[in-house]
This record gives sequence, C-alpha cells and structure tokens, in this order.
Amino acid sequence: MGKRPTILVIDDEAADIQLMKMALDQVDYATNVVSVTDSQAAFEYIGKITKGTPPDCVPDLIVIDLYMPGCNGHVLVQEIQSQPLLQNVPIVILTGSEDQKDLLKAKKSGIRGYFVKPQILTEYLSIARELQNILQQQQYGTLPPPLPQNIVTNSTLLEVN
Repeated sequence: MGKRPTILVIDDEAADIQLMKMALDQVDYATNVVSVTDSQAAFEYIGKITKGTPPDCVPDLIVIDLYMPGCNGHVLVQEIQSQPLLQNVPIVILTGSEDQKDLLKAKKSGIRGYFVKPQILTEYLSIARELQNILQQQQYGTLPPPLPQNIVTNSTLLEVN
C-alpha cells in the first residue's frame, strides 16, 4: 500500500478545517490533513517545500479559502503555481464567496474545484467525496486538464460562462 495522500488546507476558520477533517474521516478516505490558518503561515509552508523539502512532504492536494487576513487565496494560488515542485498539485477553492468575479478569476487560474462553504457536515461530505475523486484521478493519471469545463463545484455559479 502506498503512502496516505496529504491534503494541505489553508483556511483562517478553525471550524471549517475541523468540518473538512471530519468529513474526510466519515467518507473513510485515509488522508493526512495538514492545516495552516493564515496566509503568512501558508507562505512559510510553501517556502519550506521550495527549499528542498523531501518529496513525501509535498501535498497531494491543496484546499484554499479565498478570504483570509493578510492576502487573498488568489495570490496564494499564483504563488503555489509558480513553484516547480507544486505546479502539478491540484488546487481546490473552498470559500464563503459566491461572487461571480471570484469564480471567474479562479476558473482562469487553473484550479480543480470551486466550492462554496456549506454550513453543515452532511454537505461537507459531498465535498470530501469530490476531493477523494480528485486525489484518486491524480494517483492514477486520469485527472483531466485544469480547464474551466473540468472544474467540480457545489455552486450554480459555474453555469454562467
């Protein structure tokens, strides 16, 4: 059996991180969840990876909140995608924003998913299943290209081009 996939969650809301961890546990997907709670800690974590961190410490999937103190998730997405060791790591946005501008900007950046934060655990379960699906596709080399039409979501915002 291979190593457990690692999901890096970047979110300033501890309750949202906890709900995501609980949902992943409930869908019986064995993952390591590493979380950072602000943009500064996220930049530090990314910096460690780019300075020679062993490959098994590179996350297999990154989940980012768009609005946190310090800087927004769009800036973090750009930073992550500019790092050679992280360029192929799928990125998913998990945010409270249903603003069409955020969605359009995220779609253009090559993310793999855009989810509006749900309020209850059962809704987090469907997101956890989507994350599991993305990780499995990544593992088996069947992840579709990061094109706007391939983004998974729980939002009706994507129906607008």
